Amino acid sequence: SGGKNHKILQTLNEATNKMSHTGTAFSSGNWETDTLAYMDSIKDLPNSRIQDILTRAKEYMKHPRHNRHS
Repeated sequence: SGGKNHKILQTLNEATNKMSHTGTAFSSGNWETDTLAYMDSIKDLPNSRIQDILTRAKEYMKHPRHNRHS
């Protein structure tokens, strides 16, 4: 289908000695500080700059699949 597959990296859970996605999972504990810092860094951007970012980002967005029943 030409789509790119992105895999989430696993890290070693030292308590269980097994590989896990938990260390890289999106959670408040893992990402809150970084997310808030990012939001703080962009909050004063002018609308024109935000529109430019969104326009450029569309190239990387997944397009929804439409299931049409006829």
